[in-house]
Amino acid sequence: MAGRAAEEMVFGETFASVGAQKDIESATTQAWSYAGRYGFDGFTGAITSKSNDNEFEIFNREKIGEITEALLKDAKEKAKSLLHTNLKFYQTALNVLLENGKMSPKEFATVATSFNIPVEEVKSGEKVMLG
Repeated sequence: MAGRAAEEMVFGETFASVGAQKDIESATTQAWSYAGRYGFDGFTGAITSKSNDNEFEIFNREKIGEITEALLKDAKEKAKSLLHTNLKFYQTALNVLLENGKMSPKEFATVATSFNIPVEEVKSGEKVMLG
């Protein structure tokens, strides 16, 4: 949800693009699974999107939908809060991105370390993890 939150800070909520679509889909799937598949957030039982004829499954998409939406809204608000708290870092990273049209993990790490944000390389490709 951070991608959408960042776009809304730059372009406004009305003019955000569909660029965060895959991130939103992934976050939705994870939030749905959190409650509907794994039984967290006070919900117990496996939820199905299939018919009511399934044995050993609960058909309560509405409740899981409410939980999922609340989780996503909370995640987006937390992302906005982090972006506002680290506004100078975000603006600097955004300027590099806008100037170059893209930003490599190495460039991101350089900006992060200039703001005393520790960066640690993760062994899966060029991804970086902020510590």
